[in-house]
Formats: sequence, C-alpha cells, structure tokens
Amino acid sequence: CCQDQEAGANKAIIHVLSPLYLDLDSKTHRLIEWERRKFSEPLLFERMMDVSEKFLVSEAEDGEKIDPNVWRISSESGNKVALYCTSFASVMVSILNTMLMLSRDQFNRHKHVLFPALCSLITVQSDEIRRLVREVLAHQVSHLIGIES
Repeated sequence: CCQDQEAGANKAIIHVLSPLYLDLDSKTHRLIEWERRKFSEPLLFERMMDVSEKFLVSEAEDGEKIDPNVWRISSESGNKVALYCTSFASVMVSILNTMLMLSRDQFNRHKHVLFPALCSLITVQSDEIRRLVREVLAHQVSHLIGIES
C-alpha cells in the first residue's frame, strides 16, 4: 500500500519534471523560458538516482524470490506484489524512457551517474527493464564511445 503510493508519487514527479528538462517542443521552449532546465535538472536527476538506488537494493534482496511472471510487464506489476522492486518497476521504466529522450548534451553532462546506474540494471529480473537498458546503451552511450547507432 505505502510502496504503491510512493511509487505513484515518484512516477508523477518524474512525469512533471521530465518535460521541463527535455527540449520536446522548440516553439513552446521559446515562449516559456523561465530557467525551467535549471529548476528541473537537479530535482529530476536526484529523484531518478534515488529511485534507481532503492529499486536496485530491493531487487537484489527480493528479486529472485518473485515469480518470473510478475516481471513480464513491469508497468502493470506494481499491484501484484507489495515489494519495492515490483512497485517501482514502472517508475524505472519511466526513468529509462526519460534517459532515452535526453539530448546528447544532457546525457553527456550526467554520464557519470547515468552509466553506473545503467550497468547496475543489466542484471535485474525484469525483461522490460533490461530491454530499455539495452536501448539506452545503444542510443545514448554508443555515441560517447564513437559508435553511431
């Protein structure tokens, strides 16, 4: 119950902060330039890293005890088992989708925290999360090492 509420609150925070930080619409960008990136950047990345760390700790402790079918669709599994890692799987999906939408410059500025988090997520039980990690590595990290995807 509490974990599901916390997961929902964190997912909402990430959904509010992500568009403020990402440059999704250049027309809107010019109209509402009020230092939104400077405001949202530290809050967004603090929340993303905090959720990632807690998710990884819980997944390491409880992930193997969970029926593999619960992991099949992370975005829908939050209500099935009241563990942090399953409740927050959909939030991790949102975080990884945000990483995919970062500009190259934005990703590059935060690579020192994003890359270790991605490496840690490679071994999680969720196929959906591992697939998104692969996409982030292929689309964001590849250009940092000189491989264009």
